[in-house]
Amino acid sequence: MEKYKEMLAALDAELESGKYPAGTRFPSEYALAERFNTTHITANKVVKLLVDKGWLVRGKRGEGTRVCDLGKLIKGQILYIGSLRHVTATSALNGLSNRAYFRGYYVVASDVLYSELDNFLAKALASRKFVGIVSNCVDCFDERCPELPIVYLDHYEDYSSSNWPAHNTVSNDNEAACQKLMGILAERGYRNPVIYTDSCYQVTERYHRVRGFQQAMRELGVNDVDKRLFVGSEQREYTKIDALQQLRKILKAFPETDAIVTTADDLALPMRQALFELGIPSPGKILVTGFGNIRMINDVYQIPSVEQHPFHIGVAAADMLLDLVEKKLPPGPHLHVVDTELTNLEFIPGK
Repeated sequence: MEKYKEMLAALDAELESGKYPAGTRFPSEYALAERFNTTHITANKVVKLLVDKGWLVRGKRGEGTRVCDLGKLIKGQILYIGSLRHVTATSALNGLSNRAYFRGYYVVASDVLYSELDNFLAKALASRKFVGIVSNCVDCFDERCPELPIVYLDHYEDYSSSNWPAHNTVSNDNEAACQKLMGILAERGYRNPVIYTDSCYQVTERYHRVRGFQQAMRELGVNDVDKRLFVGSEQREYTKIDALQQLRKILKAFPETDAIVTTADDLALPMRQALFELGIPSPGKILVTGFGNIRMINDVYQIPSVEQHPFHIGVAAADMLLDLVEKKLPPGPHLHVVDTELTNLEFIPGK
């Protein structure tokens, strides 16, 4: 076991047992480093993780780190299952954790491989520690946890025949956002768009983004809408190589292409790089748009995109789940839609 995980498990258990009374000063990072025979850097990492979990709060310089009033946390724990790596997911988790703590709960987060999900859920349920689950997984698993309420973040639902999902879901208005973005492009003279997405789009929320783009294109009189959809690699690897392969297909099929609308900023960036590789000015000749408004991409590349407000998705998910737990909502299913907004529109040149 890695040293920081060993330290975290030991201190977690001590805090849960009440070894450190609320309001008292927690051992310094130097003391922890000496106790566990490790570095100050490792001790600092562990303390930060304990702060993030709600056990500790850092004081002003010189005041040290103190143990939180755990009386606020006695109501229970929420289990988050999903990505802990992508910036959108971590922002949603931050919103979830903040809102849950405000309402007297705290969040335990785990990034579980789908192949290990059954075993993980069985252990989580057997522990009887959790009042509910918030999931950022691709598939639903309500039938495996019938005794706990589950809320899914921005999950794919095929509710084309009705406007109601089969599961408790907090999502964006994906279709409407893409329709608006396509409308802006049309207003500024872009009449030959194509769509670039990844191979998993049919089982994720990106399905609705593709559908929104296609619906807007039909309303604008674009021909061959279905043929204007280009799907990337099976590995979901957002690479320039994959984008180059799709770009060459795009230019061969539709040489007059003036806009490539993508279903994620993670796809927009390598497509911009592929255009540069082929010496095609962007946005000068072919405009690329994204979805997600990932700051580390858009602050540099100024790609027109859609802001998802993932922090607010997390906040809404916490409220929905805890309202279910506290019987303020009937069992459901429930759908909450978090509004989006278009960003970087000033970087769409008119034609």
